[in-house]
Amino acid sequence: MKTPPLSILLPVRIDNEERLANLKAVLNWIVALDCPVLVLEASATPQLAEWLRIHSRVEYYYVHDDSPVFHRTKYINRLLQQAVTRYVAVWDADIILPFHQVEQTLQLMERESLVMAYPYSGIFSMLSAERSERFRKHLSLSAIPSAGITSLMGRRACGGVYFVNRSAYLALGGENERYDGWGPEDAERLRRMQIMGVTVAWLSEGKLYHLYHHRNPQQEGDNCS
Repeated sequence: MKTPPLSILLPVRIDNEERLANLKAVLNWIVALDCPVLVLEASATPQLAEWLRIHSRVEYYYVHDDSPVFHRTKYINRLLQQAVTRYVAVWDADIILPFHQVEQTLQLMERESLVMAYPYSGIFSMLSAERSERFRKHLSLSAIPSAGITSLMGRRACGGVYFVNRSAYLALGGENERYDGWGPEDAERLRRMQIMGVTVAWLSEGKLYHLYHHRNPQQEGDNCS
């Protein structure tokens, strides 16, 4: 099956050097997918404009926003409106996953006519600071030792990256902008789709990896994992 077109959307706010280093590594990683990447930076001062000049496939948008809370859902909706491909992946700035899982997710969505899917099995693996640095240096998952990686188990995770059929998701309301910050909206998004009777799928296997960074309690809430 031919893989359908995809755009990757990254709404970002850089609040420390680790997040900036992670974002640069993630962008250098995902541009190899050879698909449009849309980055929206919402902050008091732009930090990415000069660096992103080197990436011809990255569309960069800056919004001046000096609120202490990053209104992520609002900016995802803006990016959904900017994208033109049938499918989009909303991608956190510190998340990596094997490329074959992207292709498998798109094929699953085409085969099952899905509105939403997650490109991993629901297992969310947290990389240590040392492993994260190894990835940033080598841009290779094979450079990260698999032993000792902490995986969040229990309920399947629903954050990090999710894929949607863009027009169908927007027709269902898109993101719920009553949620600001980030964290709680992941569970709300999933539950809202389920209440609407929308089938949501995960891959049967495959992990998602989260690069280490210090936490900003003003920005983040509880995830569903």
